[in-house]
Amino acid sequence: MIDSIFGEAAEKMNEDRDLACLPATIGTFLPWMYGHRIAWVTPWIAASFLLSVAACATRSAWAQDTVSVSGDVSCGYCVVTFDTVAVIGGLDGPGHHLITHLSRVAVDSRGRIVVVAPQFPELSVFDSTGAFIRTVGRGGEGPGEYQFITHLAAGFGYIHVFDHLGRTLLDHDFSVVRVDRFPGTTTGGFAADANRVVFAADVPTQAMVGHTLHVLSSSGDMKSAGGHDRLYSSWTSERLSAVTGNAEIALALHKYPNRITRWDLVPDPVVSKVFQRATAEFDKHDQELWPRSYNRAAMLDANGLWVLWSAPDPEWTPQKLGPDYQPVAPPNTLTDSWLDLVDPTTGSTVARYHTDETLIGFASGSRYVILYRESDAGVPSITLLRPTMSRSRAPPD
Repeated sequence: MIDSIFGEAAEKMNEDRDLACLPATIGTFLPWMYGHRIAWVTPWIAASFLLSVAACATRSAWAQDTVSVSGDVSCGYCVVTFDTVAVIGGLDGPGHHLITHLSRVAVDSRGRIVVVAPQFPELSVFDSTGAFIRTVGRGGEGPGEYQFITHLAAGFGYIHVFDHLGRTLLDHDFSVVRVDRFPGTTTGGFAADANRVVFAADVPTQAMVGHTLHVLSSSGDMKSAGGHDRLYSSWTSERLSAVTGNAEIALALHKYPNRITRWDLVPDPVVSKVFQRATAEFDKHDQELWPRSYNRAAMLDANGLWVLWSAPDPEWTPQKLGPDYQPVAPPNTLTDSWLDLVDPTTGSTVARYHTDETLIGFASGSRYVILYRESDAGVPSITLLRPTMSRSRAPPD
């Protein structure tokens, strides 16, 4: 009974952060006004007061832990360049039907390149040069069968395949190790170590609903966090576009607004810092129109946090989507791509790369950026690029 009362009260407070401190004020002044005449409701006031104090304290922590940072580049001498690793694509080649602007890519422990696309229930496997090897999987609901694959996470000898049915864990031979069933759409994730995968998803189950970040072990144990955190109480409609990190931290990239949330993973996931980025080119666009600016992907390496985002092409006029406006055009004519190198400890932008081509993400299990192209004849391809940040002797022109 008490648990039910506290739970319902806490859920009500989560609905409106601005009213969360009101019960504490009422609980403080009502006894002074009415004295012992309200002694019979003291337990209710006490419960409301304790919950409100916790909410207000967390709200203060929210304000203290959120840091507004400029998105301006801090290093005028820093330059981002790329080395080409592999190109995959062509007309009617085996496995090439999975090459789209929605493709997800991973590189396994043997250097093989794995490509998926949401509309196909299978994985195409290529060698490190881009030559086709095999296809894995098929449509269905059994082990090794998939429905609408949304993300791959590779590392430590495994490949985690996320689809609308849950997570399938594959070994280096692409054999099914285990299957964990849960509904939802996974927008990003990474292998934290050999035993854990961290992922962002909206999962409508009793244990996971409302939570934004999940840690799933190789044995199927799940920890979910974020749903009752004040940092997320009023952002329930917001989607995370990506999450990256290592064994100790996770860095969650919000699709919009332009925000990075840092989580400490040990012993349990908890938010430690939020960076609210102010980037003029990102912020100036109307989010009610399409195309719009949004964060696409993230990757953490020894250089720092690489953040990939898109904004409308200057030559394209954004409009409201509707029956009279359904644009069909090559992706590079709709949006430009921006790649920022961010200091994960301060949130400052160290370097930036801008191109009118279409960068669609990072290849999980690697340091590669994915470049998507279409030929004049409409033939798609993806190119894996290795980014490098260097310092020039003089400021760039």
